Amino acid sequence: MGNQSFCCEVTDLHALFERAFTEGDADGGLMTNFATRMHESFWLIDPRGVRRDRDAIVEAVSRRVGSGPITIEVDQCCVVAEATGLTVGTYVEKHTTIEYKTERHATVGMRPDTNSPSGWTWLFVHETWVSQEAASSGHA
Repeated sequence: MGNQSFCCEVTDLHALFERAFTEGDADGGLMTNFATRMHESFWLIDPRGVRRDRDAIVEAVSRRVGSGPITIEVDQCCVVAEATGLTVGTYVEKHTTIEYKTERHATVGMRPDTNSPSGWTWLFVHETWVSQEAASSGHA
């Protein structure tokens, strides 16, 4: 599906997080949209090296809904490999709040999916801190 579609999906999902964390999700639509994009066997390794499955990630993200203003920026997004039914890409994710600023590199695997609200299903994400300073911030 290409670099542009892939990067639009990454940016759109992070805009959804920013909206949910900052404004809340009164009707649950944002979190339903998020959960629907994640494959049933989705996993994420956070910047501290902790691996979590889909249910744990959906729960963790849901707990942050309405937690306060945050800006989430996606930068340097690109596809690094494509094969039938699989796209792997990377991006830098920047979080800014009143209290902290972090940057992480992310590698993500997705597949095109006409049943997903966005046209993509997320298979995995692996994050690492951009700097040691971010690693010591305590925010994953």
